[in-house]
Amino acid sequence: PYSCAYTTKLKELIVPSNIEEIGHGAFYNSKALEKVTFEEGVKKINDKAFMRSENLKQTKFTNTINTIGEAAFAYCTNLDNINIPSSIFNLSNDLFNNCLSLKNLTIPNSIKYISNSCFLRWEKLKNINLPSNLLYLGEYAFSSCLSLTEFTIPNSVKYIDDFALENSINITKLSLPFLSYTFESHSSLIYLNNRFGEYSKLKEVTLTGDDISLYSHSFYCHHNLEILNLPEKIKYIAPDVFNKTTIEEIRYAGDEKTWNELVKNVNKADLAKINVTFGKK
Repeated sequence: PYSCAYTTKLKELIVPSNIEEIGHGAFYNSKALEKVTFEEGVKKINDKAFMRSENLKQTKFTNTINTIGEAAFAYCTNLDNINIPSSIFNLSNDLFNNCLSLKNLTIPNSIKYISNSCFLRWEKLKNINLPSNLLYLGEYAFSSCLSLTEFTIPNSVKYIDDFALENSINITKLSLPFLSYTFESHSSLIYLNNRFGEYSKLKEVTLTGDDISLYSHSFYCHHNLEILNLPEKIKYIAPDVFNKTTIEEIRYAGDEKTWNELVKNVNKADLAKINVTFGKK
């Protein structure tokens, strides 16, 4: 571990094909390092391998890499170019935590798990396309990404952990699959983005999936939320779900007759404040 850590003169590193593995913390805190290229044949980058190499700007991975360990590139604050290899399926905890300079990110469809704090505090990130095969979004995965204004979580996702978008307060449009645990009264939308509530700019939410149930407090504390887009197949809407919300418009993909049946027990005063439109757009 930490075999070449704290190097002060190495500016460019080419990892040759006869080296299969980069050790734990091998180039930790290498202040002068600016570019790393991994040649075909490298298979594993261990935990903290390049962590805190603050002047590292560019990495070039190879598709022979199948594992990148926890915090391998965390706190590489000048990193502005990464190409995540399509040969891995899991992005580890804290992998790119506090990479403050990155503005755009493309994640290959091979990725199924984005782990805890993986992209935490990417303050300049403006565009992100999550892979269509993604299954899991971890705690704080995109927390404090202050330049994000839109965020779409694909239907493939089966579990979104608490605080996945904590403090990413400039998101105005959010699209996500309905997951029952996310919208139960004890674990509402606010658990995706705690401290999002009164400070957030979230104005539009789109729910996708089938057999949606909207429980009490599902939209509680989102004080700027104006538009809610709902799919046709809804199973249940709680009587007080729209109580103390700022929702002004609901775009329901089904017809008016089905909607009226769904909301027959919903507080009429709450509904009277909301304009509802019907049909798929």
